[in-house]
Amino acid sequence: MTTSLLQSKIISPAPETEKWLATQGREVLAERVREVCRTLSKEGLLDRLQLEREAGKKGGSKLFRIGNSLRVLNEELMILVLAHQLEIPIPNEIWRIAQQIVQFTLGFDELVFGAQHNNPPWKSDLWTADIGLSLAFTAHWNSPLKCDRSAVARFLQEKCCDPIRADWTQPETRIHSLDTMGHNWWSVIVGGAAITEALLGNKTEATRLAALLDEWFQYPGNTAWRKQPNFGKEGDYLESFAYGEYALFRPLELAFLLPDCQVIPRWISREQCCGLTEWYSHAFLRGKDGRWQPQRFGDIPLTYQIRSEVWHPLARLADNAAFLHLAHELKPRPFNVFEFLMWTPESADSLHSSPPKNASQSPRRIFPVSGLAFLGNEKLSVTVRAGEFWNHNHLDAGSFILQQNGVIWADDAGTCKYSAPEYTHYYSSPHAHNVAYVPELAPANNPRMQVEGLPVTGRFLQHNRTNQLEVLQVDTLPLSGGALARSLRWFFVLEGEAVVIWDDLESHQPQRFESLFHTARSLEKNAATEQEAVLDESGELCRLKFFADSPAELSVQSAILGDVCEPDAFNHGEPIGSLEGHCLHWRTTSPVLRQKLGLLTGGSFSNASWHNSENGWELSLQIGNALWSLWINRYADGHVMHRNSINAWRGFETDAYALFARLSDGKETLYGLQTSFVRKDGRVLHSSLQRTGLQEIDLTAITHT
Repeated sequence: MTTSLLQSKIISPAPETEKWLATQGREVLAERVREVCRTLSKEGLLDRLQLEREAGKKGGSKLFRIGNSLRVLNEELMILVLAHQLEIPIPNEIWRIAQQIVQFTLGFDELVFGAQHNNPPWKSDLWTADIGLSLAFTAHWNSPLKCDRSAVARFLQEKCCDPIRADWTQPETRIHSLDTMGHNWWSVIVGGAAITEALLGNKTEATRLAALLDEWFQYPGNTAWRKQPNFGKEGDYLESFAYGEYALFRPLELAFLLPDCQVIPRWISREQCCGLTEWYSHAFLRGKDGRWQPQRFGDIPLTYQIRSEVWHPLARLADNAAFLHLAHELKPRPFNVFEFLMWTPESADSLHSSPPKNASQSPRRIFPVSGLAFLGNEKLSVTVRAGEFWNHNHLDAGSFILQQNGVIWADDAGTCKYSAPEYTHYYSSPHAHNVAYVPELAPANNPRMQVEGLPVTGRFLQHNRTNQLEVLQVDTLPLSGGALARSLRWFFVLEGEAVVIWDDLESHQPQRFESLFHTARSLEKNAATEQEAVLDESGELCRLKFFADSPAELSVQSAILGDVCEPDAFNHGEPIGSLEGHCLHWRTTSPVLRQKLGLLTGGSFSNASWHNSENGWELSLQIGNALWSLWINRYADGHVMHRNSINAWRGFETDAYALFARLSDGKETLYGLQTSFVRKDGRVLHSSLQRTGLQEIDLTAITHT
């Protein structure tokens, strides 16, 4: 078979991709063509489009619907055109329907389906770029569609490229800046326009638009406008995994078409690229049944699938064969045209099987810009969220997802259809997340707040890790609108087997504090103690042991953990049900100024007990043959912030926030958390003029000397 792909002056797949397209890829594309044929052969397709167009004149979600239909159907036509270049046979009847879809699209006066009612009115939006790009690709090739290329080019300049220039890139007329629309919309629209220009043969204009993407990648944020940088130096993207791919797919497609757009170092550094692959390697958790489930912080639905046109180029750029293997596991076959054209077979010789170039460094665990931290190990993982509340990020500082032994015990609700009232009133609010806060002080969760954001943002304040203990501190003030005097959440991962979550909360006026824990697993509360519960998944158990300094009531409520959608060929994604679960709801019985909430969870501990003593709060437990004792200093919770918080525990004199004692196989180790000194019997075990994050002290060695 002779492929005609190489006849394009601008579309040139990598040699291994060309080889794959000529062999296994051709069969995959042929199957994809059969899917497209089934979609286009549906009875009443064109009548449906006409009805949607008429309904769209009323505006609102009806207009989104016809816009989505046009977007998806024109993307399907791209598959047909690519298949024709590979000499894959397509029935004439399908080409006839495809021709009608093209003519139907060209009959629109404008390609704006979601933004024309803004003030000032927009001439372009996401649909403008997406539909225009598809038409440009379709007209780029010879095919039975018999497109009048000059007519299509004129249409695209008038309805796509000129409106985008007027709104987004032309200094004389533009209305958008990086401080207002500088996250995913900017890269999708400007990148899409650049690709359209490139496909139309206007390389000079495509190059000019690519230069504007330089500024988008390097955007530093603007505190006055509550805008964070798009990318962190660690490589992560601000708006979660799914929207990171959405923001990157057009620039990476453009770089595929224009080799002068070198992603490294022009747009991101090699270090950032390696960080991106590390960040994305945490996007999914593998269950004990082998299936993958997304970590759904922010606007990530249950149906989230990766974009291969993002993952495969990142694997190439980072020279990371392991990441490419993961991409193939998560999405074994391409779906859209650019996934086919940018597909990297696992057998590609261009990638090394050795670890990525930054493997000499410790794995990144903290990604501040996206507000994600990854704790634990392969057996027990805790993913923690602490970032801004804005648009696609929810009010979820301190929320976490817990997986142990291949079972997700604590989950996040993710999102639903944006037009549903539950999106604002539930999914993006604290109530849908595993958080501790004061509901009466939480920001009013409404569309205005979603757009304006908050002046405070969740932050990771401290992270330390030893062989047996990992510590993370999170600032959770945004949950209560920044109105608390103190809102800190600690995560202590012990032995990689158990997790302690400690909430240190203080208000200016007495309040009722709440803590939430969401799970999709079966749940049984211990009626005898009212402070224990057990989660069960096919005989695998996870125990929960609660503690409250001031009295709190534990109740179990039903909870929704995301929409279950079955997207149709038009990408409308109507929900067909919901993932149902439970919420453990823990509420202070009467208003108090301060509250300490503790949770011990996991499936690998025993003999656990919480204690409330005069000088602090204690937890003792056993993990395997290791005995652990945790003491949190009552004086170190902020109420003596500018005085010494000196206290004593088990003969240790210290100003530490907490001490951990571990005894295993005759070896005794002490860990001091945020301490400037630890002494015992007049002997200095640790001393520093500034509190250290986490200090490990080998008591056995000291005793022997």
